[in-house]
Amino acid sequence: MIRASDLNRYCFCPRSIYLTDVAQITPPVTLELLRGRVGHAVRHEISLRQRRILDESRDGEYMTSLNSQIDEIFSDLRGLMGADWRSECSLLADDVKHEVIQEARLLASDLDAMVSDVGLKRALAIVSPWQVDYPLESKNLGLTGRVDKVINDGVLMPVDIKTGSTVDWGGGDALQLCAYGMLIEDTFKQHVPYGIIEYTRTVEKKPVVFTDKLKAKTLDTRDAVKEIIDGVEPPVCPHGEPKKCEACNLKDDCYRI
Repeated sequence: MIRASDLNRYCFCPRSIYLTDVAQITPPVTLELLRGRVGHAVRHEISLRQRRILDESRDGEYMTSLNSQIDEIFSDLRGLMGADWRSECSLLADDVKHEVIQEARLLASDLDAMVSDVGLKRALAIVSPWQVDYPLESKNLGLTGRVDKVINDGVLMPVDIKTGSTVDWGGGDALQLCAYGMLIEDTFKQHVPYGIIEYTRTVEKKPVVFTDKLKAKTLDTRDAVKEIIDGVEPPVCPHGEPKKCEACNLKDDCYRI
């Protein structure tokens, strides 16, 4: 089975699949990596709590509710992160919290605009997932994955939460989301026309239509990932983009092997 997230990783760099899944290399746990994990855990949780934030807000005081939720999340950061927790995470929490509070202002404004546009009842339906962290697997597709949210608004719709950069390297975010859509289609035997990529840092919700062309590219990428896992070794820097190498936490091992 190929993980939906591996389609995204392949678009960033095919060699990263080889290094982690074939050569069995684990990236070093640096402060930067831990900072990313803390930020991901917190931003992911805030996204899942949007209904609670709307429920608790009174007279449009969304920031008050957000601040309360943020304090609660950071007070249980160790439990939230689980196996990803390291003692160093507590040293990074204040900086990450400062960033998240600034971003929360954008979310508060977005929620206020949504309620003003469609009303509270409809807004609650929009932000209320039918399932969260929902595991999916299909032998027919040879794909597996865990989608962040599934919205049931008359039609099932996957939502993939992105807590880092809004740069979609090579269209990988769209392919990962499409894989979730195809998995939902195969599991529930109903048409899934589109999904949403939710970029938490900019509070952007990007719709992606699952066209036949995108589905075909998703399956082609799945096959390419399988070839690597079966032993085909991609060259160093196969994409020819130095900026990707600079951002990669596997770069030292990549050039060494």
